[in-house]
Amino acid sequence: DNEFEREEVRTNAPEVLVLKDTDILEVLRRPEFEPFGEITAESSSRTVMYMQQAKREAAAASSGSMEAFLRSCQLRLTLRRPTEGEMSRAHELLQRTNQLNATLRRSSLADLQEYFRRSSDFEVCVGLLEDKFGDYGLIGLGIAAKNGKEWSILELAFSCRAMGKGVEEALIFELAEKAAKAGAAGLALDFRATERNQLLLSILQRLRFQGAVPDLGSTGKLVRTSSEDRDRASYPAWLEIRR
Repeated sequence: DNEFEREEVRTNAPEVLVLKDTDILEVLRRPEFEPFGEITAESSSRTVMYMQQAKREAAAASSGSMEAFLRSCQLRLTLRRPTEGEMSRAHELLQRTNQLNATLRRSSLADLQEYFRRSSDFEVCVGLLEDKFGDYGLIGLGIAAKNGKEWSILELAFSCRAMGKGVEEALIFELAEKAAKAGAAGLALDFRATERNQLLLSILQRLRFQGAVPDLGSTGKLVRTSSEDRDRASYPAWLEIRR
């Protein structure tokens, strides 16, 4: 509500849209504020999810340890092929996610629907999480091209709501197991490195994806062979896997 400060922003960050405080009642009529794409069911229920998360944080604060808290949450992760009606949410996840996004390809909705239809050429797997507090919804997506002896991961992304619960490992194991059963030697992905997705890189490295770590802003190929599954770690004890 200060014209001096608004002018300071205009001068130093001209790419930023600057509005007056008196514009607030008209702001939702501006084209810049139109909803991006389809409003999914999860977008509509975001307020309820925030309330559920507040309950989780309160319970975590009173637990003796993080593992004890996670065990008490009764986490249930469903890994499966999505339904056609879930493709809009999968697209929304790719567009919104930066921190836990491996390739940053951000496939279009049309591309996702094509991958979904061509099940003989592409493996599409989603992760849906729930616990005793409520439903996290669709929080993980993995898409792999079935390229003979080496499956190529095209998309690998997770909602930040999944962080720290073992969801990333579970979905990657699911893709690796399907690839191995199909006779593939392993999984490969072109990891696009940014300042924000280094946590996911560390998870991939822990799961024995190997290759030269790309510089920030660059892409590097990481490969995980199917032989790594012979001695892989079991899923976290607090995570119930459903298919």
